[in-house]
Amino acid sequence: MQRTRFKAAAFLFTLSVTLSVIFSGCSSRLNGVALVTGAVMDERNSKYVEAEQKLNQALSNVPESNQTFKVANQWLLAEFLTRRKRYRDAEKLCRSAFDIVRKKYPEDDPQVAYAYREIADIYLAEGKIPEARELYTKQLTILKAKSHKRFDTEEAMHSLALCDQAQHNPAAAAAIYETICTSLTQSPASIEPLTDSHRECAELYMQAEQYEKAMDHFSKAASLYSSELGANSLHVARALESQSLAAKALKINKLPESLMLQADVIRKEQAPLYTQGQVSLTDLRLPPVYQAKNRICKGTVRNNGNPGR
Repeated sequence: MQRTRFKAAAFLFTLSVTLSVIFSGCSSRLNGVALVTGAVMDERNSKYVEAEQKLNQALSNVPESNQTFKVANQWLLAEFLTRRKRYRDAEKLCRSAFDIVRKKYPEDDPQVAYAYREIADIYLAEGKIPEARELYTKQLTILKAKSHKRFDTEEAMHSLALCDQAQHNPAAAAAIYETICTSLTQSPASIEPLTDSHRECAELYMQAEQYEKAMDHFSKAASLYSSELGANSLHVARALESQSLAAKALKINKLPESLMLQADVIRKEQAPLYTQGQVSLTDLRLPPVYQAKNRICKGTVRNNGNPGR
């Protein structure tokens, strides 16, 4: 699968270079696409120096008249530098992009919210949680006031939950996911985000040792997985096993064994598919035991430099 992605990226890179030669009138932007695509390939192949050189060249090639494209390229380079843990350089770029955005848009525009987010992502990766929380809160405030796309609003809430997790406060993070679950339930666009939110909420409640709430959300996740993927899905098995852990913590007689038995039945049915190569070994693993003290905050850096996300 990884080799396939590299081949696809290589094709896109070659195509971009070819188009930049053919369409000389718009070669600057097409060349920029080729450079960024090449940088993605280099980073995936651990060629970090070459990747940075391409991203810098793409940024330097942007005409001063195209400030939106410049901001997008600054964010791409900043995200790369953040992944390389060069936070000071990344913040400098994002501050420059923020100044451009603020000159073009009013304070309450969603584009400003995205600019806040880019800086906040650096702070979160760097471990500056209060600073990150402040900017994520500003982002969320702007998006809510503008009744902006629900996905972006929920993404901002997710970022705030990451701040709580980083400060070892799973109960506060779970409360945020409760709000996300409620929002998704009231106006569902897709089952998958709701299912994942219930699962994440349940895991956080397990860390907070609020096992009844964890059981409730694991149960909802199992039900949604069943309706979406089928009752014999390995995702259902995982949710049942996690629910069993919560039931065991609550010392509910016989329920943990019953839930684990249901999960085992599903896994035995799926085992032949594994031997035939239709199910990966990862899908057959037991779910992790969630321990708050050992929980590590998930990465938050995005790979998309589009300022209008």
